[in-house]
Amino acid sequence: MLNKLFTLILILIMFPIICYCEQYVEFTVTTYENNDYDITYYYNYEEIAKQYFKDNKIVKTIGKLPDGTLNLVNFNNITVATINIKNNKFNGLCTFLQRRYSVRFAPPYDKVQSMYKDGVLNGPTKIFNISNQVVFELNYKDGILDGESVFFDYTLKKRKVVDFKNGQKQSEKVINL
Repeated sequence: MLNKLFTLILILIMFPIICYCEQYVEFTVTTYENNDYDITYYYNYEEIAKQYFKDNKIVKTIGKLPDGTLNLVNFNNITVATINIKNNKFNGLCTFLQRRYSVRFAPPYDKVQSMYKDGVLNGPTKIFNISNQVVFELNYKDGILDGESVFFDYTLKKRKVVDFKNGQKQSEKVINL
């Protein structure tokens, strides 16, 4: 009995800490004709930060995003991305739920998972269809395609493997599965 009471007290004490660690941040995206964009972040309906992007790279940040894992939600409280932030920049695995916030990719693409380092794409990016199957595997180094990238057709029976070096295509081969 005492053991159950101690556990209950421990849970009641820890619950606010657990809830506090899960951070939900709202955001808006403003796009421009030349594919540049801004992201404005809100916490409790107050603007906390704004990032300016040119050629998919952060050029300026105003304000401060909390370090750690953030769930980006739209104003209907629907999670549209889970990002990892360190020093106001994307770091580590970030998942974007495409159909919930963007028309950047025409259907049937559902989500994009990318690795970032200091706010720049660095490592693998995977693009999934609505059946949670990988349809693209891209590799980036310092924000530029570098290494082997794999593209599947809509039937997932044919794939194209393209090797990039510093953004330039080095070779390409088509494989029937």
